[in-house]
Amino acid sequence: ESCFDYKITPGFHVPQWAKGVVMYQIFVDRFYNGDTDNDVEDLEYVYIGRPVYKVKNWEQNPSTMDVGCFYGGDLQGVWDKLDYLQELGIEVLYFNPMFVSPSNHKYDTQDYDHIDPHYGKIVKDGGSLVHEGAMDNSQATKYQIRSADPENLEASNLFFARFVEEVHRRGMKVIMDG
Repeated sequence: ESCFDYKITPGFHVPQWAKGVVMYQIFVDRFYNGDTDNDVEDLEYVYIGRPVYKVKNWEQNPSTMDVGCFYGGDLQGVWDKLDYLQELGIEVLYFNPMFVSPSNHKYDTQDYDHIDPHYGKIVKDGGSLVHEGAMDNSQATKYQIRSADPENLEASNLFFARFVEEVHRRGMKVIMDG
């Protein structure tokens, strides 16, 4: 028996609200940049042995180590496009992970209790970037503040709560991938 085989779960039922709805999956970093203040900066930190950088040209092809390349998409960008999503007939927003994580896809979550401030709100900033050849984050104090300071984590969670309230006000639902 392979661990990749599908299994039938006795008694499983699709929730009534999910039957026949139109879902739209959002990879937040690649959706829309609504708040440039929370963008990952060039050399903000090191991920998988390489400094990260902000992609300025959205038309360029992805790099080999694309997980450390950030386009700046965020929750404000999704909020800014809610009218458009509703016009498309979207009823459920299905988000790729949005919790604190060093990658652009966020599937390597480090803190499931908080929305990543790079997708939410950075209210406290400062610190230093790493140098071009850096191999670790011992000097990445800007990243440490941005991604771990309690003020940023709380502000991001509160922003997400307001976002979900707005989505619900519009009669839509939210699903989060973890």
